[in-house]
Amino acid sequence: MLPKRLTKVLLSLMIFAGQAQALEPVEFEPTFTSTTTYDFRAVGTIDVCVDLGYFIDVDSTNDIEVYQDTVHGSDPFMTYYGCGQIDVFTTFPAIIKGAATATSVAGGHWSVTLNSQTDLAIAKGTTPVVICVLGTDVQTQLLITAQAQDNVPVAEITIQVAPQ
Repeated sequence: MLPKRLTKVLLSLMIFAGQAQALEPVEFEPTFTSTTTYDFRAVGTIDVCVDLGYFIDVDSTNDIEVYQDTVHGSDPFMTYYGCGQIDVFTTFPAIIKGAATATSVAGGHWSVTLNSQTDLAIAKGTTPVVICVLGTDVQTQLLITAQAQDNVPVAEITIQVAPQ
């Protein structure tokens, strides 16, 4: 038999451990005999919840900087490559992919990979994804002005999703 004080502490811990809505502590008879019987008493309630519908959130969508690249294209002066990381939270197993389009007069042909794949299957929950973009035939000389500029937008990535 547990002491009365310890019984109260244990009941309180059980209530708060499950994010329960606490009721008043329940006291049982401090004495126990072989003929004593106890009735069940409510000590708390726990909400049961469900996510309805499909939900997806793409987090950490900072700009991705691209740099001249000598590995991925035939002309290193017109080939640009860069990567960044995003976190994708979803309430369902999904397939995500990315598409990139030129947004400046520099033009070019742009492609996207997610964790080195064009279509990426992700599980329910949060998944870190490395997103890389490659631009070929990008004519940055058309962007040159009298002053140097940082972070000139040249392409835009659209993330697309479908349930698995």
